[in-house]
This record gives sequence, C-alpha cells and structure tokens, in this order.
Amino acid sequence: DYEEFPLSFAGISAPVLTFDIANAQSTSTSSDKFEVDISVDCGAHWVPRYVRMGAALATAGVVATSFTPTLPSQWRHETVTLTPYANQSGLLMRFKTVSAAGNNVWIDNINVGMAAGIATYTSPVESVNIFPNPAADNTNVNFTLSETNIVTISLFNLVGQLVSTESLGKLAEGEHTFNFSTEELKNGLYFITVRVGNESITKKVTITR
Repeated sequence: DYEEFPLSFAGISAPVLTFDIANAQSTSTSSDKFEVDISVDCGAHWVPRYVRMGAALATAGVVATSFTPTLPSQWRHETVTLTPYANQSGLLMRFKTVSAAGNNVWIDNINVGMAAGIATYTSPVESVNIFPNPAADNTNVNFTLSETNIVTISLFNLVGQLVSTESLGKLAEGEHTFNFSTEELKNGLYFITVRVGNESITKKVTITR
C-alpha cells in the first residue's frame, strides 16, 4: 500500500522531511517494511530516501494483537534529508508499506521544509552503483563516501525479507567497491541497501543465470 503527494522545494536549499512513526512486530521475526520514496518523473521511477523493516522499523517491541500506540515512548521521531532535490519542483513523494504478516504502522506530525539552522547539507554517501546488473554469481556494490562513516550492506528479497547483511565497519572518505556473492540466490529481483550512518540507499539487482 502507498500514498502519493505532490512536492515542491522551489527556493529551499536544504530540504528535510520529518515525521513520527510507531510500529510493533507481531513476532520477533516479522519483517514489515516502510519506506519514503521520491520521484522526479511523475512516478515513472522512484528513489527510496528512507527504508526501515522488521526490528529496525519497530518502536514498541513485539505485540501479538493489533497494535495502537498509547504511550509517547512508542513513537520515534525521524528526519530524512532531501538535499538532492533542493530547489526542485514537480516532485512526488510517497509513503509505502509492504506487509509481511506483521502489524500496524502509524505515522504522524509530517513536516517538509528547510533544515533548521543548516545552510548546506552533504549526504554521507554520494552515489551507489550495482554492477554487473543483472548478475549471475557475483555483483559489485560501488559507493562514494563524503566523510568517514560506518557502512552496512544488506540484501533483501522481493517481499522484503532480509537474506544477508555485511557490516563493513568504519570506512574512510572516498570511493569503495564491495563484492557481493550471489551464487546461492535463486533467479529473481532483489534489493541491496547501503546504510551509511543514519542514511540508507536501496538499489534493485536482478539475479539471472
């Protein structure tokens, strides 16, 4: 499920999205996913700017029944940097949920505007590229860091289940390439998420032999 909204950052040099989110897993292994995506071409293509799933999405532990937040501690405040879209108009933003037999996702206090007290913002990761794509037994994840940061690379299947994850530790500023083995994966579409500090970028990769 998803909801789309028109968006304009004309005259805004450091745009950010802030919102509050609440979620509980129905079991310790449930892996519902919530993401915020941006499109610059009327919805033909979407770029994920925020992705959380499973335990990383949850704010209230495990609740077997239908979850409704009742305490302030069951909410988490999120800030999503949208600097790549500074001064642009004609954008679309969507909130997207992918159910995996989990529980309710609640969002509130949604605000889009200028980052308070920030003249400019530099994303900790400047680019992410996957090659070869489609891949057979191996693919490479290439990314450039604007500063030293902790990096984690995760692989998810089409329904949002975590297949594997690799912590690369703290990497220096500059370009890096990580070789990702795909030889044990079945043919199909997967998602590779590069998490740098508090920011994540997700790319599609197709496995075919």
